[in-house]
Amino acid sequence: KAMLNIRPATPEDIPLILQFIRELAEYEREPQAAVATSDDLLRDGWGPEPKFHCVIADWTEHGDGAQQAQPAGFALYFYNYSTWQGRAGLYLEDLFVRVRERVISARICVSSGRCSTGIHLPLTSTSRSALRS
Repeated sequence: KAMLNIRPATPEDIPLILQFIRELAEYEREPQAAVATSDDLLRDGWGPEPKFHCVIADWTEHGDGAQQAQPAGFALYFYNYSTWQGRAGLYLEDLFVRVRERVISARICVSSGRCSTGIHLPLTSTSRSALRS
């Protein structure tokens, strides 16, 4: 049996997040464009006023009594505000699932199509509550 766990990223995950960012840049055929550093992510994600939020998807395979959680992907997002619509939103900057685990991406992505960057999601009271938990 296998299980997907999506958890908030912590500063200890920064090397993993950088690895995901580089894998995504490689997939997009722009490895030279990924110049973010550990210091950048620490400052902007876990400073006094975080500029982004991040979740990590861990894929756990259960077999022969052993459980091995493997990092499968990540999502990096930030909150925004639409002046035209007069409502708060959430901007999904990156959603990346490693090739090996792409079969689980349907559980992460709301559509069955290819997920891309730059998705704007309006926030409702229900989605705000879900993000806080």
